Parts: sequence; structure tokens; C-alpha cells
Amino acid sequence: RGELDEAVALQEKRLEVNRNLGDVNGIAAASWDLAQIDLQRENYQSAFERLVESFQLLVQLQRVDGIAIVGNTLGQLLIAAEYHEDARSVLLTSRAAAEKLGNADLVEQLTTMIDALPEPETEEQ
Repeated sequence: RGELDEAVALQEKRLEVNRNLGDVNGIAAASWDLAQIDLQRENYQSAFERLVESFQLLVQLQRVDGIAIVGNTLGQLLIAAEYHEDARSVLLTSRAAAEKLGNADLVEQLTTMIDALPEPETEEQ
């Protein structure tokens, strides 16, 4: 427990420094690291907020490695919260990034999650 508290303090300081510097990549990385700690602590709301920020910044930066990994975790959290359409969008983006990386195992994992989602609602004309 004490080690996690120390890790959070270090990562929050890192996040603050990166925000002050305008280091978008550093903000995304620190948010991802804090989200992982939040998930360990089962603080899902905080993890969700940090994952969204990290994912959006990684997409902005076109960092396919981060998009693939952070998107995988964010997608799983969205599925658990039953935000299926948002999950589909994030997972498709994450899968495209994993394909660019050539990470066949992650592509397979993401495809399995996407295929398990309920079919999207369609509006009738």
C-alpha cells in the first residue's frame, strides 16, 4: 500500500511537470501510469478519466504503440460499463494501431472483444 502511495505521488508530480512544460507525450504517459494504479486500487472512475485523456493525446500524437495498449485497457473498461458503442470505436482504433505494429496477439485479442460486442443500434428511417 505504501509503495502505491509513493508511486502515485511521483506520477502526479511527473504529470504536473509535464503539464507545465506542455509535454503532451509526457502527459499521456503519466496519465497512463496513474490509470494503471487506479485500476489496481479499483478506482474505476479515476482510471477511466485518465485513460480517456491518455488515449486522446496518443491519438493526437499518432503514437500507435500507446494507442494499441491504452485503447485495449480503455475498451475493456468501456465494455464493463456497458458503453458498447464507445468501446467499439476505441477498440477499432486500437486494433488498427496494433495491426500497424504487427502485434498479431493483440490484434486477435481486440478482434475477439469487438466481435463479442452487441450489434450497433440502427435508426429506422
